[in-house]
Amino acid sequence: MKHTVLLALLAAVISGISIYVNSLFVSGADPLAFVLVRNALVAALLFAGILVFRGLPYFRLPLSDWKKLIVVGIVGGGIPFVLFFTGLRETGGVAGNIINKSLFLWVTMLAYISLKEKPKPAALAALAFLAAGTFAGSGIMDLKPGRGLFMVLAATMIWSVEYILAKRTLKTVPVTLLAFGRMLFGLPVLVVWSAFRGTLTAPVGIMPQFLLPVALSGFLLALFMVSWYGALRRSPAYLVSGLLTVSPAVSVFAAAGFSGKPVTGNFWSIGLLAAGAILITVSALRRPSVHES
Repeated sequence: MKHTVLLALLAAVISGISIYVNSLFVSGADPLAFVLVRNALVAALLFAGILVFRGLPYFRLPLSDWKKLIVVGIVGGGIPFVLFFTGLRETGGVAGNIINKSLFLWVTMLAYISLKEKPKPAALAALAFLAAGTFAGSGIMDLKPGRGLFMVLAATMIWSVEYILAKRTLKTVPVTLLAFGRMLFGLPVLVVWSAFRGTLTAPVGIMPQFLLPVALSGFLLALFMVSWYGALRRSPAYLVSGLLTVSPAVSVFAAAGFSGKPVTGNFWSIGLLAAGAILITVSALRRPSVHES
């Protein structure tokens, strides 16, 4: 359990750094074109890594497992990206990110229903701290219903379903192959939507100055998925999704560290997130088995 908790924390750190890197370099690129190129690059990186370190026989899975990979790819790496970025254009980045931060709440509810995960009181208290830290001063009460907002909410809920599908798929499919499948089988959805929008050639038009950021973002995403799925394989879904809520706080410190400027932000929010992360980590390390009951 100790190692899987560390993997989840590593995934949170990588995600936080990725948030900072993406905000710094790719604000001038078409988001969906950026995601399409990046996800294709990640699929290629994972394929090459598996081929070099595991060999071609590693890809020999039963047809039933390949079907699971296709579903995870469509549900995790395709449809929600389309909904999220389309909705983001209509509702704005601030409102969209507030909704997306609710992911761990949906995961916790779905995991309770479908995976029979039952967090103990200490874990529930930690989740309460994380929720308070996530939404403190976020302006959630000022959100106005609209098509864009509902699209972002739909994307968030679909990503929560991915947690459940991935958790079940990881019983028979290796972590790296699941990460590869998520990227590979999500690509057709992104391509079809880009063609529908008439922006299929947009990835080709990504300017040279974005190539390095795309490569860096892709490398970080590959590391994130391997860490995330590695943690999810042996830890409850609510625990992994809960720890990932500290990613925005990590990005705040990453921004301060790389820019040399003082840390800025909602310190109440950061403090609550830190308290929740510590409490849920301690709760997990004291847990005797993979699933609480």
